[in-house]
This record gives sequence, C-alpha cells and structure tokens, in this order.
Amino acid sequence: MEAAFSWIGAIIEWFGLFIPRRIIVKPTDVLIKSTFSGVAKEKKPGLRWYWPITTDIDLITVARQPIDIKQINFVTKDGLPCKADCACTYYINDPIKFFTENYEGHLALFELISFVFSKKLRSMTFDQIQNSSKINEDLTEEITKEADFLGIEVEYVRLQNFTWMIPIGLIKDDRD
Repeated sequence: MEAAFSWIGAIIEWFGLFIPRRIIVKPTDVLIKSTFSGVAKEKKPGLRWYWPITTDIDLITVARQPIDIKQINFVTKDGLPCKADCACTYYINDPIKFFTENYEGHLALFELISFVFSKKLRSMTFDQIQNSSKINEDLTEEITKEADFLGIEVEYVRLQNFTWMIPIGLIKDDRD
C-alpha cells in the first residue's frame, strides 16, 4: 500500500525544489555554495538563503581543528624499527581551495602529514630523534610548506609516543 502512494512523496519533493531554503552558518563555519554553472562561492557566517533547484551547499569548519595520527611505523636512518604518534592543529584559511582542489580535504591532510612526518623521521637516527630539541618546529615548518596547496595553515605539529619496536620472531618448537 505504501508503494502505491510513494509517487505523491516524489511529486512533493520535486515541488519543494522551487522553494527557497534557509540555513544558519555558525561563526566557526563557512558555507560553500556551488551553482549549476559550476561556480563555488564562499559565504560568511549568518543567515543564508539558497534555491535547492540551482544550488548545492556544503558547510566547512574553518576554526582551529586538531588531528591525531596514531602509529606511524618507520625505520630510522640507523636501521631501527620505530613507531610514533603525532598531533597537529590547523586552520582552513582558503575554504574554496580546500573544497574544490581536494575530494576529501581532511583525508588529504592526514595523508600529507603522515608522509612528511615519516619522511623526516626516516632521515634521522634514533638518537637524533630522541635528543632533538626542535623536532616539533622542524616538522611544523615542513608540513606547513607542503600543505599550502590544501588551503590550510598549520599551527603546530607535535611528536608523541616515540618508541623503538622490538621485532619478535616465531620460536621453533623442537620437542618432536
């Protein structure tokens, strides 16, 4: 019976496309309006209206955002297998670039941080990493330089939980 009247809902939805909609954009967000012509426009916080028939909208948080990356495994310059965690805080300073140049901007940032982080640590020995007083500043500088194409600004990157992994082999049982 429900399927027999589902066409009524489809017609009501179609008519609803011609009614303007409102959205309230919070101060921590930016609204990206994409029109049928393919143009993306940034709209600041406040009360915004759009026509669903011609406009697609996306909210992007531009406020300070943390990201934690757990267990990046790498081998140091002196051949020791290690793992480390890192924490990063960033701002989106160009929402149009962040939205239009990346399919999933947050995943692209996660991948970029992981790559630069492991590349930097692989170029150092275990002792250099442990005794470095400015490793966080170096990581922040390198990731900021690499992340320019994403439309973000990195506030800081911190190395956390840096440990040496002890490989454990399988023990052969000779009791036969």
